[in-house]
Amino acid sequence: MKQACFAFLLLACLSVFPATKADAFFQVVPQAFAETPKGSAFIPQLQRTQRPKLEFQINQLLLLEVQKDWEEYQLEIHRMTADGQLPLEYNQRSHFFSEYYVAYNGVDLLSLTQKSYAIFDASPDLVKFHTMTLRYQNGQVLELKDLFIPQAAYRDRLEQWIRDDINRRSGSHWDFRGITNQKSFYLTPEGLVLYYEPCEISPASDGILRFVVPFDALKDILVPELALDN
Repeated sequence: MKQACFAFLLLACLSVFPATKADAFFQVVPQAFAETPKGSAFIPQLQRTQRPKLEFQINQLLLLEVQKDWEEYQLEIHRMTADGQLPLEYNQRSHFFSEYYVAYNGVDLLSLTQKSYAIFDASPDLVKFHTMTLRYQNGQVLELKDLFIPQAAYRDRLEQWIRDDINRRSGSHWDFRGITNQKSFYLTPEGLVLYYEPCEISPASDGILRFVVPFDALKDILVPELALDN
């Protein structure tokens, strides 16, 4: 792919203040790439956590996730223009955009979502959706099991909630077969969100499926950090 320099800028600042941690906040820092087509992204970067090594590792992980999306996007554009699926001018008319959202900011837990889009003639097409939930105290990136007390039958509880929600939403055509500890999730003030990307359990036309399980439905099996927050 022919390269051309342009500014791939990660713009603006976003401050979020967790309870009891007024000195901790997120800031978006500038980053530049020399590739084509053009792109822009907002990427959260931890700052002032008083744990610089962990802070650096997490920030690198957040940056690398979006950089991977960016590289995969370029390869896909190149492939589609090379085999005639897209006109060659799409190399210039397309735009990569990535944004993040602080979904949950509690006493010791932070949950982030990151969306990356390919934009063709002002029509966005979701490329990737990433999430990360971590502990402030040690920088641990959490798996689903880490939200619950030991030996809790959390999978049974979550699977039953999802099945009931599918019935409520008339989603009988969705191919839900249960969850694993690797299930993608994030937190919001309303509860635990389990999500499925397009084509994972449903047609692409359904988009991302989200199942919000209220904290009240889980309060007896949540870890203390979440139980105290809610």
